[in-house]
Amino acid sequence: MREYRFRGKEIDTGRWVYGGLFKEPAPPQCFEKTLEDKYWIVYQDPRYMPDWNLPYKMVRTDVDKETIGQYTGLKDENEKEIYEGDIIEFSYDMFVGNFDTFVAKGKVVFEEGAFYIEVFENERTTKDEAYLLYSINLDTIEVIGNIYDNPELLEEGE
Repeated sequence: MREYRFRGKEIDTGRWVYGGLFKEPAPPQCFEKTLEDKYWIVYQDPRYMPDWNLPYKMVRTDVDKETIGQYTGLKDENEKEIYEGDIIEFSYDMFVGNFDTFVAKGKVVFEEGAFYIEVFENERTTKDEAYLLYSINLDTIEVIGNIYDNPELLEEGE
């Protein structure tokens, strides 16, 4: 069974938190004031010492909605978890007279129920190319950053 886990940047500190995602809908609009939905992640925090051998305390923290990403259920070649919004580097085989191996970079996207890689343009790929994440050999995938902490990698790929 697939594990459903999310990550997001804590609003107060900017640190990444990992756990279950919850959404609190905004109350109905009152007069001209527009309120937004709130998102938070609930997780076990090892900073709070458990008592009597009980599990760690569950903590709820508000996260920036723009940084929320879902866990793909996959790990890269270094056993690092792959999340939506990660930038990865991978190799693939392509027939160009004979089979050659090429290296490409792209970002992980979740859309219409599937994870895929939006490939950055290079000498062998175009911007329109995309690969299903599950179709690439996991031994060749390496997470090199994410779109929130490493925006320079996005510019490099364009």
